[in-house]
Amino acid sequence: MIYICICIIGVVFNEIGKNNGNKKSKTNEDSKNCFEYLDCNIKFLEGKVKENNRGDKCLYVYFEFTNNSDENQSFDYLVDCQAFQNGIEVETNYIYDCDEERNGSKEIQPGASITVAEVFEIGDNTQNVILEIRPFSIWSDRLLFEKEIQIVE
Repeated sequence: MIYICICIIGVVFNEIGKNNGNKKSKTNEDSKNCFEYLDCNIKFLEGKVKENNRGDKCLYVYFEFTNNSDENQSFDYLVDCQAFQNGIEVETNYIYDCDEERNGSKEIQPGASITVAEVFEIGDNTQNVILEIRPFSIWSDRLLFEKEIQIVE
């Protein structure tokens, strides 16, 4: 029991001490589309509306994920992405119909980059989507990144 508590405390201090928040990039454009968390750089590339392989209308959100840490990292286990329309969370699409969707769970080595996609089912809704990214951690729910994406067909 004591060992478990020590491990949990170690994880908390590790997350707090590693980066103590997100760093902003130096250029104005990058600061709107890019953030750093735990020595990994995540850059928003684009959001596209298209149908998945079942014919559902989805928003495909693409990121460039760069691991600047000294250990392997995975996008899906580092951050959590949510999308909202009219204040209501939209469903994440788990039908992997593009390679970038599968990339989120892949570990990448220090210095490597990979394109990752998060896909959300938006149905016939034409309202803009608010994308929120938070740490994938029970110890922190702070907002790391937020972006409004226009739904254009």
